[in-house]
Amino acid sequence: LPMAYAIGTEQEFPMLKFSQFSQFIEANFGSKISLSTVIFLLFSLTSNVELLNLHARQQYREGNDRRTTTLTAWINALSMAVTSSLGSKTKYLFQENIIPDHYNDDDINYNISAKLDAFSKFLKLHPYNETGHYIGELGPVSETKLTPVRMICPSFMRCNGALCDGSALTQNSKYRDIPKVTLIEGTKMYHESYILTGSCSKCKSIYYADHKRISITGQRPQKEYLNKARYFKIGTHLWVDRVFSKAIMHGIYSFHASAAAYAEYWSNSFGNNIEISRKQIWHAFIDESIRTVSLITGRQLTVDDHLPINEITHYAFEHLGANGIVKPPLEHSCLECTQKYKSTADNMTNYRSNITTENFAPVKMVVVDGVVMGPTVRLTIIVVEYSADIITYNMDPNVVLRVVMHKKLQVQKHVRLIKKCGISISQITVQQSYFSPNRYYCVETVCAPCGVVIAWKKFVKSESTANIMELLNMIYPIPDSRPAYICIDKACLVLRSVLKNILYRPWLLNSRFVVDGYHYTNHKADDDLCRTFCNPAPSDGSAPNLVIIEHDRNGQPYYKRAFNTQACEQLNSWLGGFESILKRMTVSNFNWFLHAMLVYHTQHVLDRQQQREMKTRLSDDLPEDMDVDI
Repeated sequence: LPMAYAIGTEQEFPMLKFSQFSQFIEANFGSKISLSTVIFLLFSLTSNVELLNLHARQQYREGNDRRTTTLTAWINALSMAVTSSLGSKTKYLFQENIIPDHYNDDDINYNISAKLDAFSKFLKLHPYNETGHYIGELGPVSETKLTPVRMICPSFMRCNGALCDGSALTQNSKYRDIPKVTLIEGTKMYHESYILTGSCSKCKSIYYADHKRISITGQRPQKEYLNKARYFKIGTHLWVDRVFSKAIMHGIYSFHASAAAYAEYWSNSFGNNIEISRKQIWHAFIDESIRTVSLITGRQLTVDDHLPINEITHYAFEHLGANGIVKPPLEHSCLECTQKYKSTADNMTNYRSNITTENFAPVKMVVVDGVVMGPTVRLTIIVVEYSADIITYNMDPNVVLRVVMHKKLQVQKHVRLIKKCGISISQITVQQSYFSPNRYYCVETVCAPCGVVIAWKKFVKSESTANIMELLNMIYPIPDSRPAYICIDKACLVLRSVLKNILYRPWLLNSRFVVDGYHYTNHKADDDLCRTFCNPAPSDGSAPNLVIIEHDRNGQPYYKRAFNTQACEQLNSWLGGFESILKRMTVSNFNWFLHAMLVYHTQHVLDRQQQREMKTRLSDDLPEDMDVDI
């Protein structure tokens, strides 16, 4: 339930003439003090009224008080914090910009405390008047009158068109037509913000804060998403900044939150009587995820202008989804998913590692597994009157086009989609098929042992060996790019299928199928094919590149699997947290949401790898006798 907490009544920001303020600064601080330092001191006082209340109370005798203190420990603590923040700029707080040579740290702190005390009284941030009478406790200082005007403008200063040669953008809105909107920056809300657009006189493109509208003669206007946009439009009169949209990405990624849950959380926490709807949160997620994926993949999304949000996710996945490939396998290599080739097994007796580097490529592994979940499938059968026998034409994975002879039809629908197939039609109707699955069977993921996601794909009916091999062929069309080991829970079944199908046999020239360590213990002990060729860590030395020697804390050697064969299980365990969200999505939303989350997750894995490598390098550079917690 929304919770309320009591705060003091806000008081107005100090109202002073600038001439008086300037005279005080010149009289009490150095002549070379910068504007930023003055503003820093000003807001250090207005933001700490509780400390000023405590400080002032000790300066006056009330009740049974026997002593007073001019400069209390409260103001001294603020002085020390100010000095620490200013660093070398502290000298500008003194006249002539020089700290006297005979001043020690206590003298400096005492002098600055006196300046801050005088500054607070000058600003009337003091609960007592000039005669020492108590006039009331200080409350939080309102900064409403300091709120700047927000003008939401294009992020480009010149046209980026290829033929425009950096033309300037002219302001495209009439003054009477400039819209006033609400802008959310982080958690702050600005109700009087204004939208400005720019136009290029050469290409006639219109630049908005979040996109570029491209006009082409004889074609529909195009909308180009600007990756460097600072603000997004998520409602008719509501805009947000990238801090807000990135927070949505982080929240959904870290907490498996739905758009509805995040909308409720934000409205209860920061809404201030303004509710953010689920649709607006989803819109912000789409805008942010498109920019995130575009920047990571180095692509730009351009779609037809004024598309509904559901169609935007369809085109986003079509143009940026790379058919489910998240990280091309040739673009990643690290110590966790790549090992140097060994011709024979390591010998624990003499602690010898038989690494061979000449004429052999590094050994790589990928892990494959499926998680049972998928979007709702509404398989549509489109029946068309056509002068031909009954045939089936697959236009889309979710649509089956059936052409029927001499059939009277009723509903006009999907005309544009069918015409794209080159079929001349007169009438069509849509019928629901009750013999299809109501959702996809599973999502198959392929990742490196380090956790980097390589690709994913939806399987409609089953996790069959044919579907698995089709996925692998899509990821690795070139034989030389294929990994040395492919780890999958049903590797023995896949291997049998490969041996039977002549089209799959070339895989055996470069790769070997092994079962992951978790599922291998449940495979039949009398399955010779599985035990001989699919063992993830054979102890007889038949697969030297799958087993390495490590040492425990006592320096004793032990055998260890060279690769993390549970990488996909760990990925799918995290991915399963989104099941309650994903199963209610349409296919287009499902595809884009899952792909964006996997791209985002892969980037997090790569960032953590870089952090670990940096910590390792720093620890290696430290002297051996220095014990530092990095």
